[in-house]
Formats: sequence, C-alpha cells, structure tokens
Amino acid sequence: MHDAHFAIESNRSDMAARLGTLLGDLRAPAVAPDATPVVYTVDWHGPPWSSHPWGVWRNGEPRATTLVPSAVVEYLLWEITRLLLEHASPDIPAYAGAVARNGKALMLAGRRRTGKSTLTAWLTTRGWGFLTDEVAILGLSGERAVVLPFWRPVGVRRGGPLEHVVADSDIDDPALVPASTLGALASATPLAAVVLPMYSPGHSHDLAPLTPAETLVGLTEHLPLLRQQGRQSFAAMVRVADTVPGYSLAVDDLHKAEQQLSDLMGSLP
Repeated sequence: MHDAHFAIESNRSDMAARLGTLLGDLRAPAVAPDATPVVYTVDWHGPPWSSHPWGVWRNGEPRATTLVPSAVVEYLLWEITRLLLEHASPDIPAYAGAVARNGKALMLAGRRRTGKSTLTAWLTTRGWGFLTDEVAILGLSGERAVVLPFWRPVGVRRGGPLEHVVADSDIDDPALVPASTLGALASATPLAAVVLPMYSPGHSHDLAPLTPAETLVGLTEHLPLLRQQGRQSFAAMVRVADTVPGYSLAVDDLHKAEQQLSDLMGSLP
C-alpha cells in the first residue's frame, strides 16, 4: 500500500478470518526482507457482559480500547487510511474515488455523502477498473498525473442501488465488501479528468465543464494533507487543474451518470 506495509493479528480466529476476507485486496504478494510492517492488533479483551469488548493497538500502543463489535472494521480502516496518508509524500492524496477505463483514470473528488463512493462502486460493477473509493494518491513525478491504487473495501448500503452485490454475501458485515467483488482492480493509471459529483435526488444534471480556477478550488477542498504539504500540495493541484479538464455532475440517476462519464472518457485523449 504505497510502500506502507502492515500486518494484522487478533486473538479471535473469527475476527482474523473476517478481516482477511474484507482486506484481502490489500494483501501484498511479496514484502521486501528489510521492510518493517506496522502491526495492528485487534483483540477481544472485555468480559462477556461488556458491550464494548474490542480494542485496536498499533505496534503495541492503544488506539481504541472500548469498541463495539460493529465499529471494529470501520475503525481499523480509518487507521489503515491514516497509515497511507503518513506515507503519501511526495505524492498528493485527495479525498476522491477513482476508476479507470481504456488506460485513462477518472477522479471523483468529494468528501462523504457526496455520492462519490456509490458512483465509484457503480462504475466498477459496470466494467470500469477500481482504483479507490476514498483516498486517491496522485503521483506527479512524470509529465502526466497518475492515480495510484488504494484497494480498500467499499461500503454498500442495503436498500441502495448496489444491494444485489451483498444480497447473497456470506461476509459478516454486508456494509463493506472487497472491491474485487464488484469488478476488476486497476493498477496505476494516468489521470484524464476530474469530476466533482454531488448526490442530488430529483435534480440530475448533465456534466458541466469547469474552468481551471473552479477545478482548482474544488480540488483544494479535498486535500487531507493541505496544511502539512502546504505549497507543494497547492502547486500540484494547480498543475492538475491546468492540464486536466474538470467537470461538475449532479447525480440522481446512476445509469445516466455512467453514460455521460463513458461518453466523456471516450472523447478524451
């Protein structure tokens, strides 16, 4: 995961199996002999009557020690995402989903409840390659920005447009599924366009082109390390906004959104 290696251990075999399934896409095929992984310990340590019996430790240091069962995976995912951000420099992370098609990446920038994760997951089920649904890492060392993958599990709401994905799932927590169950996982892909989606029930609109300045403003609102990376982060977004087209998209009908984004990607070099 962007040179951030981690291992997970647990004193409960059922939790270890659950985490192994949900986080399997992040499993490294090989680790350098000199790599020192961060070790997350996920242990049940409370008495039988406790309603908050779980804890998470990082390299032996307590992170959260009074977790309810339903919060364990979400909290661990937050810790793993934080680890990724710690190792992001000199690349630039953004709160965004990202998918790939025909060798081109589309970044869907936005925080939670903007619809980016749902749209990312939907596109993945429709044949796009999955890069991430939460944090996109932009590599800017070459002539073109490249989106690096972060194959974390994806949240799927029951009763939502992707419920069929978890209808017959044997995963303990059906709100999260490995991205590979939705479709193909994509490797690092050159960035072709930035879209700022917004879930807007009853008000679906066509893609609207943004000026470079508008794209820049939209991107800088979604940079988790803007304070730490400062000018480096801002300069990187200026470069992206100047070289990659930006659009806004109000999303209500996912079928319509998919068609518009497919047409967009087909028109880009």
